[in-house]
Amino acid sequence: MLRIKSLQGLRGWAILMIVLWHLNPLFPGNLPKLGNLGVEFFLMLSGFLIARKCDMSSDLRDFHSSAAYTFRKLRSSYPLYLFPAVPVFLLDVFAGPVKPEAPFYQLLSYCTLTQSWIPVSWIYWGVNGAGWFLPVVLFCYLMTPIIRKTVQKLGAGSVFFVCLLLQVAAELLADRFLTESFSDWLIYICPAYRLLDFALGFCAWHFFTQHRNESKRRLYADILFVCLLFVLAGLLLSRPAFMKYVLFHPFEIALLLTVASEKSILSNALNRNRVMIRLGDLSRIIFFTHVPVIRLTGIIWRRLFDPDLVFPLWIVSLLMILLFAVVTDRILKRLKQKTRKSPVH
Repeated sequence: MLRIKSLQGLRGWAILMIVLWHLNPLFPGNLPKLGNLGVEFFLMLSGFLIARKCDMSSDLRDFHSSAAYTFRKLRSSYPLYLFPAVPVFLLDVFAGPVKPEAPFYQLLSYCTLTQSWIPVSWIYWGVNGAGWFLPVVLFCYLMTPIIRKTVQKLGAGSVFFVCLLLQVAAELLADRFLTESFSDWLIYICPAYRLLDFALGFCAWHFFTQHRNESKRRLYADILFVCLLFVLAGLLLSRPAFMKYVLFHPFEIALLLTVASEKSILSNALNRNRVMIRLGDLSRIIFFTHVPVIRLTGIIWRRLFDPDLVFPLWIVSLLMILLFAVVTDRILKRLKQKTRKSPVH
């Protein structure tokens, strides 16, 4: 199944937003909070591409195939999830500036992929601040047959509307009645809530197939792309706090469909270039390794250099994230090639 290069580039932009947000405390400290949007785009893109896979193959159409697919993803992602994080966590326990709370429980929940289901901040942020995403996306893969059947019964438009209503209800509940820690978990970490983002992306694929036009690029696609970018930027600055994500979703889906159509010259220039596609290719590695790399780089920097030199630390951390991702990618490819070449007895 051929990949859509523009979406791979969009994935690159999403991981860049997440990395810059996690580097934001270092320098300059006043960047917009784009990391949340990066996570949304990752889940929506996953839903979009999984729906495409369901239409083009027999994968994820029933619970047996979805469980097999989820296990394959777990097997390929778990080393990236575990090995970079645990050594850094142990180093942070013994040499870091901040001692973690109850490190055994943090490590246990992390290794068993249960941290995203526990509404305690020092658990779901523990070990690797981005590690909570793996249990979430695996849960979404498992739930794909339910989403698929629901979309077939009710229609993509109805499911899209219901998902938005559920997110509005969750965000109002979190804002008015819950503690800050529980609120953050419910509308950011909770796999059931994040499944709604995944389902929105799943619906977007059905919108895409229903209204896809095979005509060549048109000027309106460029105008629409620019308008959507301005609208999203305006909402980012002005949206009410209790509507943390929902106001974005219709415009995010419209942007996703515009990029996927590959009719806009401007969108293609931003998303189909080699740099962003390569960054998109490395996005899975970067997602699970960038927080441990940032922590390890910070610990070493503070011991060897002046901790007040935050701008050099910001640059070095960014370079180390990219370097670690490139090296890890090459190692994984070589291991994969050796596995294929090894004789089967």
